[in-house]
Amino acid sequence: MYYYLSSFFHGCLYFLLAGSWLLENTSKIFNIARIPEPLCDTLSEPPSLSSRAARSVFVMIHDWCYSVVVYHPPSSHYPNKPGQLLSPGEIEARLRAVVIDVESRLSNGEKALPVGVLSSDERDRWARVSLLSQKLKNYSFAFYL
Repeated sequence: MYYYLSSFFHGCLYFLLAGSWLLENTSKIFNIARIPEPLCDTLSEPPSLSSRAARSVFVMIHDWCYSVVVYHPPSSHYPNKPGQLLSPGEIEARLRAVVIDVESRLSNGEKALPVGVLSSDERDRWARVSLLSQKLKNYSFAFYL
């Protein structure tokens, strides 16, 4: 009996510790971007819940970038509460629209700027490119749906 209780409590303690680690670290995974800088990356600030960026997922197909909204805007009565997730059918329709747009571009012979290849280069070179792109903030690579 003692062995059973001991292993049970050990399992509960492990679950609680793992759960708190997961909770703390998932806040650093979603809606956060690593911003490359020479010798050390920094983390972006999370967007406000009412912003479009907080309600969207990033989709990249054949080097074209899209921001697809998957959440309704938050209620004006509760602006700090996240909006409701769109239905699976609505999300699927928006993702299909992205695929159709990419297929259309490819059939018209368009070629996207190969942005993804930049991040596979040596990190300090990528940081220099990132710093340059911050100066060009008015140019956007993402298409919004």
